[in-house]
Amino acid sequence: MIATVEGDQAARERIRGLVREASGLEFPASRRHSLDRAIDRALREGCLREAAELEVLLAGPDRRLELEAFVAGLTVGETHFFRHQPQLDALRAHVIPELIRMRLADRRLRIWSAGCATGEEAYSLAMIVDELLPRWAGWSVSILATDINRPALERAQRAVYGPWSFRGVPEHVKERHFRREGRQYHLSQRIREMVTFGYLNLVGDGYPSLVGGTQAMDLILCRNVLIYFSEATARCVVERLERCLADGGWLVAGHAEAAMPVFRERFEPLERPRAVLHRKRWSARPAPALWAAPAQRMSEDATAAPLAPVVPHSTAAPAAPDDHHRAEALWRTGDADGALAILEGLAEASDDDALAPYLAAKIQASRLRLESAERTVELALRRDPLHAPSHHLHGLILDAAGRPDGALAALRRAVYLDPGFALGHYSLAAMFVRAGQAARAGRELDSLDEALRGRDRGEEVAEGDGVSVGRLLDLAAVQRELLSARTAA
Repeated sequence: MIATVEGDQAARERIRGLVREASGLEFPASRRHSLDRAIDRALREGCLREAAELEVLLAGPDRRLELEAFVAGLTVGETHFFRHQPQLDALRAHVIPELIRMRLADRRLRIWSAGCATGEEAYSLAMIVDELLPRWAGWSVSILATDINRPALERAQRAVYGPWSFRGVPEHVKERHFRREGRQYHLSQRIREMVTFGYLNLVGDGYPSLVGGTQAMDLILCRNVLIYFSEATARCVVERLERCLADGGWLVAGHAEAAMPVFRERFEPLERPRAVLHRKRWSARPAPALWAAPAQRMSEDATAAPLAPVVPHSTAAPAAPDDHHRAEALWRTGDADGALAILEGLAEASDDDALAPYLAAKIQASRLRLESAERTVELALRRDPLHAPSHHLHGLILDAAGRPDGALAALRRAVYLDPGFALGHYSLAAMFVRAGQAARAGRELDSLDEALRGRDRGEEVAEGDGVSVGRLLDLAAVQRELLSARTAA
């Protein structure tokens, strides 16, 4: 009997390790009962006799979804609309109005609810933006909401809530933004359209990323998530979130998390009654002079077919030498300025180096320095017109700059040059979904599936800056859901 008890405890400890590795969630002695309850519930629901059987179920190489579902059962968070009012008051009175003033020139606003649960936080932010920027239709307003709990994300996308989600919410808010049916409240389409939901693991997935839309954020809320990580994991996540912020962007954590040393070390605090927010320090680095030559723009005829061939300067971007790798490593660890300095030197040293300006343009684009990024990627394209990733990046930059026709032409050129370029098919699909072109979007998503067929979900996608095959497939699934919703409407 003692051996059985010891064996059971050993299996539970190994399950704890699986959870930690997959999600970063920690279960110290004070919270071990929560994990034990989840294990016991999984045993009952799966008609399993002992923890070792559950371990086998979760640990198999083809059991990713089972492990994700188990972890999701550990992350069901308590949430409601306008939770922790003092923080949201500070956002409404100070932070978001200032961001709107800062973004008047380019008329864009980028917000991320990281660990969004069933969506109340993200939709609360959307309601605040709608209140402060009632004519936001003339702006590019992006509110990203991510979580590792897929059932919670499905509930969030349905946007139907019961009375428990409205604790302390004024009646006029419900009247303005919801339609009541019995005891349920259906959120208005106007607010729903402001938010995009997606699966993202703060510990395992690649970010910041142009593909995932997690770059150059103005405001990130990551509340009551870090407390479930070890100190080292929490620090790593905060440092990565900082890299996702534009200069002067804001990060909002929970009360217990805001006292972590990493916030004092890397951010400037803003103290308000019962709320502390953290601002990313500004970078004073000017745009590089190297890319200042007038841009030679591609034709904006996005409907031309077939695409005309181009005369190559070289057949592919040159293999990255150690200096290119060093620049990329600096960028991924947060030293974008140091990376740009290296890449400027490389590009000046050789008229044949197309890789250096391409990498520099990626860094500039990730910081939404779109004019510099466009000039830089066009330099890369003049040096190597057949480099599909450069055409793809050019398309993303033009799309972010509000020039969809030019973006579409550039993206089409990328997949024309490399039909197996998965990122190109994804970006084209996303544009076609937004334009309501269902047939074209579906074809691009099918091409993406074909390009990734048989690939391991944990493998990184080429040119995806750490985005995994699984993450890209998840993003594609979101596009299919949006496509279905638009078709049904």
